[in-house]
Amino acid sequence: MKKFLIIGLLLSVFTGVFADKLYKGKAKLLESKFSFNYKDPKIGKVTLENLEYDLKFYTNSALLEVEVETFSGDGGWSKLKRDEIDDFFNLLAEKIRNEVNKPELPVNVIVEIEKKVGEDTIVLNKLY
Repeated sequence: MKKFLIIGLLLSVFTGVFADKLYKGKAKLLESKFSFNYKDPKIGKVTLENLEYDLKFYTNSALLEVEVETFSGDGGWSKLKRDEIDDFFNLLAEKIRNEVNKPELPVNVIVEIEKKVGEDTIVLNKLY
């Protein structure tokens, strides 16, 4: 019985590692596409500048971390409407799902305002 538990534990650990390695190339490709196409996206009437993307895949989900670089303020984030934000990140989540051919893949999006002066703040942590 203990052998089965140990084997099951090892398989679950290696499955998670395998998923990350399997999609590592696709993650880098998508990061490059997002950095090229959405470096300074216009969301509604507000243009966010200097966005950086980091994408990681896990066994049954993906994590998209977005950094908004700014000197001191919030980079225009407070001017955005919630539905405009959701539309933009739903678009990115759909692109991720299409690339890995998993239409039901949950994509967790974390947006962090990275300030040169002051503390960094997380302004969005949502599952799409």
